[in-house]
Amino acid sequence: MPRSLLTHLTLRTWLERWSQEAIDQADAIGLEVSEGMRRSGWIGAAPVGQATIARTETRLGQTLPPTLREFYTVTDGWPTLSMDFAAIRAVEDLGWTRDLDPDLIKAWDDAGSAWPPDADDGPPLLRRSLLLNTGTDRLLLDPARTTNGEWTAVGFTSWYPGAGEPQPSFRAELEDHYATFLNFDAPGSRTHAEIADQVEHAYQLLLNGNRDEEDVFEQAGRFGDERAQVLAIQVTALTGNDADHSELIWRSRTVTGDAAVQDDLLPLLVIQALDPAAGQEYRMTSFTQSSPPEFASMARQLAVRYRFERGLTADFSRTPAFARTVEQARQLVRSGRDDEAFGLVLAGLGGWTPQTGMHLAPLGLLWDKELGPIMTADRRRRLLSQARGLG
Repeated sequence: MPRSLLTHLTLRTWLERWSQEAIDQADAIGLEVSEGMRRSGWIGAAPVGQATIARTETRLGQTLPPTLREFYTVTDGWPTLSMDFAAIRAVEDLGWTRDLDPDLIKAWDDAGSAWPPDADDGPPLLRRSLLLNTGTDRLLLDPARTTNGEWTAVGFTSWYPGAGEPQPSFRAELEDHYATFLNFDAPGSRTHAEIADQVEHAYQLLLNGNRDEEDVFEQAGRFGDERAQVLAIQVTALTGNDADHSELIWRSRTVTGDAAVQDDLLPLLVIQALDPAAGQEYRMTSFTQSSPPEFASMARQLAVRYRFERGLTADFSRTPAFARTVEQARQLVRSGRDDEAFGLVLAGLGGWTPQTGMHLAPLGLLWDKELGPIMTADRRRRLLSQARGLG
C-alpha cells in the first residue's frame, strides 16, 4: 500500500490547511470563495451525523468504507479537486454510477468490447462503483476491491482511456488530489517543508542501507518535491528495474544543474537511451529537445563519447579511496572474477561519499562499460542495502 506522507495530520487539521491554501489560490484553481469562506478560512461544509450517514448506507445497500465515513463527519462534501473532478458530493447525493451517470456506461457498452464481470476498467467497474464527485472526470470507489475494509478508488477521466491508477482508499485518493494541488498551485505550502523533512530522513536511512522508507521518494515526488523525484529515479535503477530516466527533461534548472545529476545520472540516461537492445532511442531525441540547452549539450557530448569509445568509463577520482577499490575491481572483472570484484566494491563503499544531497549511490557502477555488465538486479539491490557515504 502506498505510504501516506500526511499521517502526522488529522483529517480535520489537513482539510483546514487545504481550505486556507485553496482560498489563497482561488483564482488559479477556479474556486468561487464566499465571504463566509474568507472569514472562517473553511471551504468545506458542516459535518453530518451518524444517522445521516446510516440513511445513505441503507439507501445504497452498503456500509461506506471507513475513511469516507470519517470524511463526512468532518465535512459534507468538498468544493475543489484537481483537474476536472470538480467537487465531492454531499453524503445524501452519493449514488451508484449506473444510476447517476448511465450515459457513461452506455458509451462504453456501445464501443462493442467484451468485459469480464470483475474487470477493473470499463462497464463492469462503472456498474458496480460509487460515484463520489460532480465533475466531467469521475471519481469512483470500487466495492469489489477492498483492503482492510477500504474500497479501491480510481479516477475515470476524459484524457485517459478508462480507469487510471488505483488508490487503496478514499483518503489516499484525496491525498493524491491535494498533492496535485500543492505541486502546481501552492508552492508556498508548509506541507512542502514537512515532506522535505521526511525525504531527508528517508535519504539518511537509505545511505545507512536501511530501505524501510525508500518509497517516501516516490510519494513525495507527487507533491512536487524535485529532490525526491530524482532520488526515486535512482531507487528504481538500483532495484534493478527499468527506469525511464528521460523524466529528467521535466526537471528545473536547479536539478539539471546539480553536479551529481550531471556526473552520475546523466550518463545513465544516455546509455539507456542509446542501448540498441532497449529500442528506446526516442528518449534521447525527446531529452535533447526538451531539457535546458546546457544539459542537452552535455547529453549529446556523452552520446558521441559512448559511440566512439563503445561505452563510458566512470571516474571516481573525487573519492580516492573508493577509486582505488574500483580499479582493483576492474582488474578482477578482466580476469573473469566477477563475484570477487563485486564483493570488493561492496566492502569499499565506506570510501564513497555523495556528491550532493541528490546523490544516493555511486551510479557509475551501473553504467561503467566494464563494471556495468556485472551489476545484476540482485547486486544492485545489495548495493542499495549496504551502508555507504558515511565516512
